[in-house]
Amino acid sequence: MAAAMTSGTAPHDPALADVLVDRAHAAQAAGRFEEAEALYAAAVQAAPGAWRAHHDRGGFYKLTGRLAEAEESLRRAHDLAPSDARTRHALGIVLLSQGRYREGWTLYDARHDIPDLRLFKPQLPFPEWRGEPLAGRKLLIFPEQGLGDQIQFARFAPWLAALGADVTLLCHPTLATLFRDSLGVRVVAAAGQVEFPDPDVWVMSGSITGRAGLEPEDLPAAPYLEAPVPTTPPGARIGVATRGNPAHANDANRSLPADAAAELLALPGAISLLPEDTGAQDFAETAALVAGLDLVISVDTSIAHLAAAMGKPTWILLPRLMTDWRWMDEGEASPWYPTARLIRQAVPGDWTRVVRAVRADVEAGRLEVAAPPPRPRPAPRAAAAPAVPAPAPASDALARAAVRMVPRGARVLGLGADAAALERLLPQGATYVKADAPPATTDADLVVALGLADPAAALPALHALARPVLLSHADDPRWPALLAQAGFRSLAEQPSEGGQVVRRLAPDPARAAPEKSVWVLTYRNVENFGDRLGVHLLSHILPPNARVRHIHHKPWDPPLEGEADLLVVGIGNSLFQALLTDELPALMDRAKARVGIFGTQYREALPAERLHVVIDRCDAWYARAEEDLLLYGRGRPQARHMGDWLIHAFQLAEPSRDEMVNLDDQPPPDPALDRTIEYIQSFRRVFSPRLHPLLCALTSAEEVAYREQRPPGARGEPSGKFRSLLLDVFGVEKPEGQFWSVDRAAVAAYKARVAENVEDARRTIARLLA
Repeated sequence: MAAAMTSGTAPHDPALADVLVDRAHAAQAAGRFEEAEALYAAAVQAAPGAWRAHHDRGGFYKLTGRLAEAEESLRRAHDLAPSDARTRHALGIVLLSQGRYREGWTLYDARHDIPDLRLFKPQLPFPEWRGEPLAGRKLLIFPEQGLGDQIQFARFAPWLAALGADVTLLCHPTLATLFRDSLGVRVVAAAGQVEFPDPDVWVMSGSITGRAGLEPEDLPAAPYLEAPVPTTPPGARIGVATRGNPAHANDANRSLPADAAAELLALPGAISLLPEDTGAQDFAETAALVAGLDLVISVDTSIAHLAAAMGKPTWILLPRLMTDWRWMDEGEASPWYPTARLIRQAVPGDWTRVVRAVRADVEAGRLEVAAPPPRPRPAPRAAAAPAVPAPAPASDALARAAVRMVPRGARVLGLGADAAALERLLPQGATYVKADAPPATTDADLVVALGLADPAAALPALHALARPVLLSHADDPRWPALLAQAGFRSLAEQPSEGGQVVRRLAPDPARAAPEKSVWVLTYRNVENFGDRLGVHLLSHILPPNARVRHIHHKPWDPPLEGEADLLVVGIGNSLFQALLTDELPALMDRAKARVGIFGTQYREALPAERLHVVIDRCDAWYARAEEDLLLYGRGRPQARHMGDWLIHAFQLAEPSRDEMVNLDDQPPPDPALDRTIEYIQSFRRVFSPRLHPLLCALTSAEEVAYREQRPPGARGEPSGKFRSLLLDVFGVEKPEGQFWSVDRAAVAAYKARVAENVEDARRTIARLLA
């Protein structure tokens, strides 16, 4: 390979960025936040493509409560390293802190892929629950992280049981008695050898919210824990918890210093709720102490969760730095605990003003926490009745179930008594119009019919609107047959209270298009990067009723009999001399229609007259390069310039690695297509002796070089593929064996042209198979 040219790109110094990030960590640990922020900014400037600088900068912004900036930095880090679990987890925490649960919970699942966190996750021979209906299924819930987490997520055990699941909840032994007395499900202490009924599915308790698709306003409300016999000491009115587990990573921030703790314990009627002070052996005994109190004041520890889960007015004292995601980023209210009041530090480490405000409110008698009344727990689904019953009376539960299936920005037409409750819950950008009965036509994107007196009778009118429908009805086994008879497909369903179900329905087409046979002829069945991509791309331009048979030039294996509705010759690769045999036009004659998607190579040896026979038999030939079209398609109306459609498989990307990769000496370590693409696109400088890895590199690298392909054992005529491609993309050929800068704008323009041509091929194939 020839010597590389010097790059003219901007400086990119990951080593310097690492040094700056290390200095930022030191400044951050010393509380010099302005200095730390400046160092993180300098690290990002030194190496804009360095994952660590963006990731750690995002962590700094999260630490200091600047969530919008944290999200921006972490999304940049995620773009640079989409498979990194630490970034996904950190971004999930930032989104959860803002109440953005839909995306946040999905990313939060990455916590189990971070070895440093050492979080327990079982390996079991039965499947993990992913949100599918649970009626009649045995569900095993595993405990999540600390004791506070286990209390927080325990609310879901009775909630899931009410939806028809047979629930077994594992928990820490100190919680077992309290949970058994309160939750109404099977509770097993997770200590030593654990025995539980053979389950159908399992889930980590911290994953339930995301798997159930719940938003903050959907959370099952407290209280859900109770102590049967209060043991509160006489005269005690206020319970105080001034510190948490000293092994907790944030304990230095969240626990109170001795003077602040003493000031709270000096309040009239105050007692400590810490087990070392009360002698409580488990949480059931601590709950009995809490039961008779008027107020609990606690730092962010398990006692705060306990008191709030019991429905006690609970004041939770929160640090300014590293506030936990569950308490959100601002405000006094918590979606998890309606009776909790969140009292936040204004200045990092300053508990003095927090305690002063607490004392002032206690001395003024302001102990209650304004909260909405508790919501009832969902009732179990009703058993199937002998006839299809009408839905239950109006309820917000139907609206909450329906809104999970409403896309943002949708124009919603509401029908029925319960549909109006949906309006205040609609997602961002959605609009709502109400009607008393189905109109003749509508420009709405979605029809929502909740609480209809006779939903089965309304099906014909709803089908006539030709729009997706959200319909509530009683959970009865005959509904699938009713929907099919009315011409609807059921796409999804959400259970609701009182034995009701909300379904998302789509009108079925009058009749599915008849199946069409398609033969796809390629060179040979090899593990070639370009050939594998071509097979995938072809599937995107074939109609859904195409039944494909793959056949190959080598070994030659055409069907012995019959004919095809369509023969596709090539998948974006090239024809050459050895493939232009008499068998090829004979095979083409056995198809009703023929489309070519191929280029040419080694043109000096190519028998043009044989190639013309193939092209003339094509109803459409999509030439790989302009040179192919000019040499062999001129004057043929069915010949069109496609471009190399494999560019469709590569999005424009930002490289992250400064070193040069030689794909001849260092092929991608993972044969999977997505990993191969990610590997090639991670380098700023790429050398390739093969065309399609080079094509991939054009979408990301700053500099590339190539070596032309020549016939095996020959030093003569090159394939010509590289020159044809480079003329198509850049309008000029590039020197072989030397690095040259990639014009990203030219690559983007080429991608746009090819996209238009691919769409033309899709329309042509659809017309030929109609």
